[in-house]
Amino acid sequence: TVPYSWGTTGIAVNRAKVKAKVDSWAWLFEHPELAGQLTMLDDAPAVVGSALKFLGYAYNESSPEAFAKVKALLTRQKKALKAYTPEAQPVLESGEVAIAQAYSGDVIQVRTRKNPNIEYVLPKEGGEIFGARADEIRRRAAASVESGGFPHRRAAQKVRDDAGEPPAHRADPEALDRAQVLLNRAVLSKK
Repeated sequence: TVPYSWGTTGIAVNRAKVKAKVDSWAWLFEHPELAGQLTMLDDAPAVVGSALKFLGYAYNESSPEAFAKVKALLTRQKKALKAYTPEAQPVLESGEVAIAQAYSGDVIQVRTRKNPNIEYVLPKEGGEIFGARADEIRRRAAASVESGGFPHRRAAQKVRDDAGEPPAHRADPEALDRAQVLLNRAVLSKK
């Protein structure tokens, strides 16, 4: 399938709770003072990938040595977590956590709609980049059309805008100009 948008997996920081510079996965793995105020995604590839990057491995490393280190790190980290969440939006909207592993689009949605204290950081070690599949936009657009809807091109644009995700191709220059995510340096920058 063809991707219609893309995003990254990184760190959401609640600036009302954390004033320090957050630029590393270390904030989710090595800060016991934040115990009970951290969440990770309930997404095994994203969790393992972030642990691998933190430990200095490639995101998709599969050696037994790397997995042994990841297992030890995640076992130690579990004591400090509030929860593994299928999505970070609810805990970010409420402001109940200090730092969360999150998808870039989710953070942008929370920041623009509910909680301006939330900031997105792409860790210096790197992280995951993903593409949302075109069949997903058809499902979302159909749901939008059924509930009062709009023309298909506008439906696609609205779905991307609502998700906080930029388009994955240049076929829609208007969407490229409009996508607020393209202005969000944390999503695009290596910093």
